[in-house]
Amino acid sequence: MERRRTRSVRRDIRKVARAIIIDAEGRFLLQQRDDIPDTLQPSKVCLLGRHREGDESFLQCVVREIQEEISYFVTGDCSGDFFIARDVPVDGDRRLFLIVEQDKLATVSHKCAPFTRFVMEALVDKQTACQRSTPTT
Repeated sequence: MERRRTRSVRRDIRKVARAIIIDAEGRFLLQQRDDIPDTLQPSKVCLLGRHREGDESFLQCVVREIQEEISYFVTGDCSGDFFIARDVPVDGDRRLFLIVEQDKLATVSHKCAPFTRFVMEALVDKQTACQRSTPTT
């Protein structure tokens, strides 16, 4: 019987950090990915963020990436399920971004990368559940 050689394929796993960006009007800022062959999720709509550099924390990575992408310095800490930056000014040239109102997220869902779609749906579900459980006066 012939012995088959199996070769272990190892892929370098790079840790990434992504953030949900919400402007002062409650709209989401999403990134339109380039259509370049080596780009992860080409042509898809994604959350802002990328790979961690060196030994930076996930929060440090998100802060750096937001600063690099939209020239805005985010402060704060991470205490929830997702990195969420609220009341971020969204002005100037935003050709590579998609600004979407919360109630219109379903209209761009088909353009989103799978992880982005999962996170945005989870956030909306969480907000909806919170609104339902808040008593009205």
